[in-house]
Amino acid sequence: MSVKSQDLQEALRVAAILVDLDGDIYLPTFLRIEAELKNRDAARSAVERARTLARKAG
Repeated sequence: MSVKSQDLQEALRVAAILVDLDGDIYLPTFLRIEAELKNRDAARSAVERARTLARKAG
């Protein structure tokens, strides 16, 4: 089952609060969630670019 981006955004906010309160112990979690969101955005952007190029070629 895939986690929704909206749920990851909320988890990122919670992780940020935990990093702020408790320091570095939660930093790896924050970084992992942040990276996942960036990867999803990059993939979505790549799909959009590919579709645009395919329409121009078609």
